[in-house]
Amino acid sequence: LALPDSAGDSGAGGSPTGSGAAARIYDSNRPALLAAAAAEGGVGIDFGIARDDAASLAAKLDEALLRGCDALVCTGGVSMGERDLLGALLAARGTLHF
Repeated sequence: LALPDSAGDSGAGGSPTGSGAAARIYDSNRPALLAAAAAEGGVGIDFGIARDDAASLAAKLDEALLRGCDALVCTGGVSMGERDLLGALLAARGTLHF
């Protein structure tokens, strides 16, 4: 199970990044999903945080494919619209389920 986080401005491990209350984004999905995979006997691979740009996201996706991951779970980033880069990048690499 590959777990890259595409919220490029998140802090790692549940820690905030940015300045001011409005700029704080917490990376909580990735650690929680890794723990859930482990609790069910799965092996999660932490691919870290990708910047919210096509090159960074593509590099993380390609790394997961090269490592032979059975499933890829992506969290964060833009969820829809013209700024949603992840959907097209995933569709170009395989079957998209969401």
